[in-house]
Amino acid sequence: MNTSRALILWVWLILFSLTGAACVPTAAPEPTAALPSGDTPAAMPTPAADAAATLSPSATPDVYPPLPTPTHTLPPYPWPTVTPGPTDPPEPTEVPTETIPPVPTMPPTPVVTRIPPAAPPFVAFPEGTTAQPFTLYYRDGEVILSLSSAPGATPQPFLDPWAEFGHYLPPRPEVVSYWGALSPDGRTMALNLTDDPVSKAPGGATDWFSPAPHPVTIYLMDMTTRELRHLVADGFIPVWSPDSRRLAYRSTQTFGLWIVDVTTGEAREVYPVSDGHFVNEYAWAFDNRHMSLTDELLFESRELIVIDTDGVTAPQSIVPEKSYGTSLAQWSPISNQITLALIGEGRDPLSDLWIMNPDGTDRRQLTRDLHVLGGLPQWSPDSRWIVISALAAYEAEPSWYDLWLVDPANAELRRLTYDEDTGQDDDLGNDIQPMWSPDGTQLIYFKSSAQLWVMSLIDGSSRQLLQSENDLYDSGLVIGR
Repeated sequence: MNTSRALILWVWLILFSLTGAACVPTAAPEPTAALPSGDTPAAMPTPAADAAATLSPSATPDVYPPLPTPTHTLPPYPWPTVTPGPTDPPEPTEVPTETIPPVPTMPPTPVVTRIPPAAPPFVAFPEGTTAQPFTLYYRDGEVILSLSSAPGATPQPFLDPWAEFGHYLPPRPEVVSYWGALSPDGRTMALNLTDDPVSKAPGGATDWFSPAPHPVTIYLMDMTTRELRHLVADGFIPVWSPDSRRLAYRSTQTFGLWIVDVTTGEAREVYPVSDGHFVNEYAWAFDNRHMSLTDELLFESRELIVIDTDGVTAPQSIVPEKSYGTSLAQWSPISNQITLALIGEGRDPLSDLWIMNPDGTDRRQLTRDLHVLGGLPQWSPDSRWIVISALAAYEAEPSWYDLWLVDPANAELRRLTYDEDTGQDDDLGNDIQPMWSPDGTQLIYFKSSAQLWVMSLIDGSSRQLLQSENDLYDSGLVIGR
């Protein structure tokens, strides 16, 4: 009986141990106190411990039954956003600086390829042609000097009006260079002389623009005998007719154009003016009867007129536009044609060379992009060429006036001179105011206000004829044989 009780008690203890282990968490074992080295505690088995050792380990040793794993469900998409808070105010911006509008860039000056100088001979002459000498006459102070074109020649006294005739050359402020003109036949020199050497021009103005012209008289001097003969009073700027029989001049009293017969001395006004107008740049036609002139109102208008000096037909305006761009009209020495400078179309203020009939018809432009105002365009004695001094304005900066030949028949252009920029503030690069030698084989021109040069059209050579301390532009250069 005691044995049976003991068995039941042992079973009950075992069940109790199992039930308590499953329901109560296992306490963490107390830390074992350190034992002295070599002292190992003896095992103390118990029945409950032995029974527990034979069981399988629990899947969840800490909790029974196992706790569910916590989950977190996100709200549906799109997720709610947090309302943004107020933003910081922006940094204050600087007051903008006023922008200055840019200066417009000027278009560049058009530049063209330079026209090269022609190779000599510039003009075709018969084989064996040689240049013939000629004589220059020019004013030097109160006397007239002469200079032969022969190499090595020096200036010589030609005329001292006071010492020889008891008259004076006009004061320079009055009529500038117009002291005289040589007749085409070379026999007579027309002289402008005065008995009053003191200028009357107000403010030193020239006689061209003076309201009170200086009293001057036209005399004729025989080149062989040197006999002086009074021709007409109150006239200056004498221009000979091609046959040497008449002189045209401008009156210092009426400012109109007058004609005087050199044999009889009979003079008459062939073109009167009024209201501040005056005649200028007058030239004879080859027929010794017609003339061209410019009717000018200073700084306002210039009108080209053709007149019949015999008065049979009325004056005719051949350039109706009364612009200030008409100038330098010249007649062909052997044909009924006139050349003149006109403002080029669309290129104001460049003046090109034009040619036309004396009634204004068949007007043709001979040059383009050239400023031809470096002197009076002049026809050659045979009328085959026209020499001009012109500036090729679009070639380079700066540009110089050069000498050119123009064929009036087909507008062929031949450049005679070209001077590189010297870099100096002078006018040595300008070749201006060209004139033909009497035989047509040479050109006389100014290279500066104090230098006179001559060029051969046969071989192209050039040489200096004259160097002066005075202004040669106002010397009244006259060319004779």
